[in-house]
Amino acid sequence: MSIHKWLTWYRTGGLDALTRRTRGGNRIPVRPLLTPDQQARLMQHAATQGFRTLREAAAWRREALGVGLLERQRRRVFEQLGFTREVPRPTAVRADAALQAQWKQGGLARR
Repeated sequence: MSIHKWLTWYRTGGLDALTRRTRGGNRIPVRPLLTPDQQARLMQHAATQGFRTLREAAAWRREALGVGLLERQRRRVFEQLGFTREVPRPTAVRADAALQAQWKQGGLARR
């Protein structure tokens, strides 16, 4: 906004006209990408069946719910629903699985 608009508002309506002004303009309100019912179905399927990948979840959503979203929208939906990416923990190449299992069972003692 320019100072000229502010001055015009003040000159025509006084201080009240300025205080009634709110930020905004041509902003489009963001509507939810999935309805609450669709979100519930997605969450229920994730809890019972699970999804291995984001693509798998997107394919299920497209087939079961009939909703196609762009990748950015997909990420936003899954982020809003609390889905997180799970990745395997890194393991050392020379790790000894038997020794690690023994350690987890409390089988190793200090010397």
